[in-house]
Amino acid sequence: MEEEAEQGERGGRRTQMLTCTVLGIDHTDFFYRVCALCERTLSSPSGDETDAPASSSLCKFCHPHPHPASKRLFRILMSVATETKVFNVICFDRVARVLFGCS
Repeated sequence: MEEEAEQGERGGRRTQMLTCTVLGIDHTDFFYRVCALCERTLSSPSGDETDAPASSSLCKFCHPHPHPASKRLFRILMSVATETKVFNVICFDRVARVLFGCS
């Protein structure tokens, strides 16, 4: 019994497995644009991130390089419920791709 308790501790914290339910996902803002070279966030010219062309926002750090492209990364805001609480969770690109089954 003590071995199980020791294995469940990491850095002084106890890890616990929970079953959760996704209650809702914010469908209005699924992604943001980043520089394809340095992955710094790019601001869209009008403040609207819907489908701005890649050339409309240039990376301030990679601008001298020829054709600094942009790419989209996921940022998903969702409500997740356990048996006792509801949490607001933000899933960024790597986790969102696993959740959606993207390669």
